[in-house]
Parts: sequence; structure tokens; C-alpha cells
Amino acid sequence: MSLTVIAMVNKTGVRKAQPPMQLGRITRSKKNCTTRINDEINLVETSVQAIEEDVEGQLNERDQHIADASHQNGCQNEGDDHILNELNHEGHNQNGTAMNELKFQTDVTSPPVKKACVAMMKKAVRQQRYKLKKKYFDACPLHLVPKTSPVTSMSNDQWDKLVDYWKSEEKMVISEKNKTNRSKVQFHQTTGSRSYEMHIVNLANKYQNEPPNALDLFKELHYSKTKGFTPIVQSIIAQVEDKIHAPLDDGEESKDVTDAVFEVLGQKNKKNGFLANVGMKTFLRADNAESQRELQAELVAEQQTSNDLRELVKTQQQQMDEMMKKFQESETARARQDEELKNKQAETDALIKGLMSMIPASLPTR
Repeated sequence: MSLTVIAMVNKTGVRKAQPPMQLGRITRSKKNCTTRINDEINLVETSVQAIEEDVEGQLNERDQHIADASHQNGCQNEGDDHILNELNHEGHNQNGTAMNELKFQTDVTSPPVKKACVAMMKKAVRQQRYKLKKKYFDACPLHLVPKTSPVTSMSNDQWDKLVDYWKSEEKMVISEKNKTNRSKVQFHQTTGSRSYEMHIVNLANKYQNEPPNALDLFKELHYSKTKGFTPIVQSIIAQVEDKIHAPLDDGEESKDVTDAVFEVLGQKNKKNGFLANVGMKTFLRADNAESQRELQAELVAEQQTSNDLRELVKTQQQQMDEMMKKFQESETARARQDEELKNKQAETDALIKGLMSMIPASLPTR
């Protein structure tokens, strides 16, 4: 079974863009290129190392079809299968542009494949809508926003719905809130439009002997060729290196690089997901991690308290057993004394009775 990646090529000859060299080699070979999807980071892996970037470029640059807000919501409601069906069909768009297909051998029924393809298409649609908003909506006052669609791939009705969605009060509030949140970002990536996953793939030649650790990736993804490291990034690198090379006590193991990066980033930003984004650690909010550490400490304290109570109960039980033993011994001694006293009393009564029997029964009266 093959997964189809759609590229837009104009039949009229106005646009004569050639496919990238890697894709050309694949199509000339008349074979399906085997593809694998990494479930942990949604990364497409093939025998040709650069194929991932080429496929993403095909989606971002050639696929000019933009869905309006209602269509996108419809796709979300219908589920991922709807988007996969859109990917695997062949036809023509409104302008008569042929949909040439480049096929890759993969299992389209696999959940990781579905997840990666849906994420890729949603990202392409979202990116194109962002570019339209930035160019035709944000750049001019509201009364100067085009009344008709500025692109041929979208109808006027779709454009009106999209503009109404952008200028709605709810959307404006969300937009301002997102701007405020973006202003709080401390660690800006320096990979441009390229994703972390794609950048890591391109680092394979640089780290052939040994894969990069978390600190290496942090440096690679936050280094600018023109500005270098920002002061806050330099501070993070210094703190991580101090943790790694800190003097160790006897029997203590050195700090793992991934754990050191996680701890330092967690101190700066409670919601930092850098390690999760590069596929090195499951995303865990720092506040949740702190809560878990507190719960773990409380659990250890409770276990210690429980052990102390158990020892106390054991000691008290031993004391009670000793007291019970002494009580039983005293009771046995008392019972023996009572028995002895009873026997002595019986003997005394018998002696008195014998003496009384020796006295005459009656004396003469005068």
C-alpha cells in the first residue's frame, strides 16, 4: 500500500517548477520509496535522508489550496480519516491544475502514519492562513481589508468567512493573549521555519560517531550564526555544565546530561518542553514535576513515620507481653497463697473444733 503526497503542477505550462533532485531520482526509479514514521516525535524516516524536508517543502510551497474556518472545523469533526482521504485522491482543482502524485511505500493504516500525515497537512493549512492574515488583515486597518479573495485558490465566500472569523471578538481576545504569551518566551529557536525534528535529521552528518546529547541539541537549536548565543542561553549552558562537572562525593554518580538540562530548564520555565520536542524525554510540566517530587518526599516521610510507629507499636506490644506475663505470674502466686491460706484456715478450724469437743457439754448449777 502506498501513501500519496500531492504536489501541484500547472498543466498550462505557466509554472514550470521542477521537483527537487531527490524526488526526481525517486520518480525516475519507478519504485515506491519505503517510509517509516517515528511514533515518538512524528518524524518521517526514509532511505534518502533529505526526503523529509523535500516533502514538507512540497506541501508548504506548492499546495496553494486553503481551507476556510468552517471547512477546517469540518475536517476536525470528521476525524483523521477524512484528511487521509484528501491526501490519497487524484483529481483537478478549480483552476484546472493537475494533481501529480509522488508515492511512498508505507502502511497508511498505522496510527503513527495517520498522526504524522494529519499533523503535516494541518500545519500546512495553518501556515498558509497565517501568511494570508499577516499580509492582508494585520497589515492594514479593518476598513481597508480586501472585500474579495486576494488569492485564486479561495472563493470570495470563503474569504468573507475567514475575515469574519479573524475579526470576531473571541478571536481578537485569543490573538492578544497569544501575543502576550509569545512575549514571555525566553528560549527562541534559531532554526527558522525548519522544525526541530528536521534540523536534527540534518545534524546526522555532524554527529556520525556519537549521537548528540541534550546539551548539544540545546546549543545547536539556540545558536544564531549572526548573534551567537543570547545571554540567557549562555546562562543555561553554564548552569548545565556546572551540574554535570560538579564534584562528587564518595559513591555518588555523575549527573546525567538529560536530567541536568531538564532541571535547569524547569527552574527557568515551568512549561518548558524542549526535551519532549526533540524526543528525549516525555513532556512533563515543571510544576507537575515539582508536585511529584513533593508527593514523593511526603510519601518517604510517611513511610518513615509508619516505620517509626510500627517500631513503637512493636516495643509497646513487647512491654504489654512482659506486663501480662508478670500479671499472670502474680495471679498464679496470689491463687497459690489463697489456697495455702484456705488450707491453713481449714486446719485451724479443725483444731478449734477438736478443742471444743474436749470441753464438757454442761456444768452443774448452784
